[in-house]
Amino acid sequence: MPWKEHLGYGYFRLAQTLPPVGEIRVGIVQPNVTHERKWAKSFVPAQFEDLREDSLALESDGVELLVWPESALPVKIPENTESLPSEIKLERAGLLFGAVAIADDGNGVPAEKKYFNSAWLSDESGAILGKYRKQHLVPVGEYIPWKRIFTSAKSLTSPMGEVLPGGQGEPLQFHGKALGILICYEDIFPEIARRTVGLGAEILVELTNDAWYGWSGASRQHLAISQLRSIETRREGLRAANSGISALIDRKGRVLWQSVLFQRQAFASGLRLYRDLSFYARFGDVFAYFSLAFTGLMMVIAWSRK
Repeated sequence: MPWKEHLGYGYFRLAQTLPPVGEIRVGIVQPNVTHERKWAKSFVPAQFEDLREDSLALESDGVELLVWPESALPVKIPENTESLPSEIKLERAGLLFGAVAIADDGNGVPAEKKYFNSAWLSDESGAILGKYRKQHLVPVGEYIPWKRIFTSAKSLTSPMGEVLPGGQGEPLQFHGKALGILICYEDIFPEIARRTVGLGAEILVELTNDAWYGWSGASRQHLAISQLRSIETRREGLRAANSGISALIDRKGRVLWQSVLFQRQAFASGLRLYRDLSFYARFGDVFAYFSLAFTGLMMVIAWSRK
C-alpha cells in the first residue's frame, strides 16, 4: 500500500546520516521593531544600538557570523558602498544583514528612487564581501504589475520608489563557506532555493520581516515552508526574522530552535554545511512533469476507448 511505502522511505531518510563538509557558528538577532518605529528617523539610533548590543553579546559566545533580518538597517545604502557604517561595525564576527540598496545608474552614481531589497555580507573588519538582491518581489508591496496598464496604482509605491528585481544571485562566500540567501517570501518558491543550492550553497539563510502577519498563523506557516526547503535541498537552514519566527532547521526539516513571536531575542548555535545534492536539487520538478504526462496519456487512452 502507498502509505507503507511512504513510511518506509521516510524512516530510511531520517535514519540516513552524512558527514558535513564543515560547520559555522552563527548568531541570530531578532530585534522586534514595530512598523511604527521601523522607518521613523527618530528611532534609527535606538535600533542601531539594540542590534549592536545583542550582537556584541553573541560575539562573546564565539559566533563567527551574525545574521540580522530583512531591512534590519532602516536606512538606504548606495550599491557601491565598500564598508559598514561605523556605528554598526562589530569586533570579531562577520555580519549578514538586510538593507535597501540604492541602485547604481551605471556610472557609479546612485539612481533616483530605484532600489534593491538586498542582503549585505561583511567580514570582521566591516569590509563588504558581497550582496544578494531579492529576485522575486512582492506584487503591489514592492512593485506594480502591468504598471503601463494600471497607471493610477503607481501612487501605492511612489513614496518608496521603484524596487528592482535582482538576477539569479549566486551564494555569498564567507571564508570559504557558501551561503544561499533567500529574502522574505522567496522561500515559497522552491526553484529559488534549488537554484542557489545548484550553484554551490552549503546552507540556506533567510532574512525576513513577518511583522505584517501580526498574531495570525501566517508566521508559523512561513516557518513550515522554510522547513520544506531544507528537506527538498538537504540543507540546514537559518531564519532571521524581525519579530519572529526566527529559527534553526536541520537538513531533515526539524526545527532545532525557534524564537518567540514579538519578543526581542538573540541566539547562537553551530550549523553544519553540506554539498550533496538531493534528487530534487538535481532534477527539479521532473517527477511532477512525468506524473502530469502520464495522467494525460491515461486520459487520452481512456477517451480513445469510448
